[in-house]
Amino acid sequence: MNIFPIKDDADYHRALSEIAPYFDNPPSDEDPVWDSFDVMATLIEEYEKRHFPLIDNATTVDAIRFYMDQKGLTPKDLIPVSYTHLTLPTNRE
Repeated sequence: MNIFPIKDDADYHRALSEIAPYFDNPPSDEDPVWDSFDVMATLIEEYEKRHFPLIDNATTVDAIRFYMDQKGLTPKDLIPVSYTHLTLPTNRE
């Protein structure tokens, strides 16, 4: 596995591709690839923290609204994925 700095989105996706084969079967501590995997996973984590910050107090509703906003969706667009009518709360309770 190649270790490289993650400077932009292309590097980020390349790094994910490098470690993706190990998601379901991570290397053991004794495996020579373990150190490379660990370094790349750490670099990916740091890149994600800088470029995709999470809001500590975000709720599930916040996440759904964010997703809908990013995709240009309305509550009606979500009806096919739900067995009942979906209504998002308009206030924070």
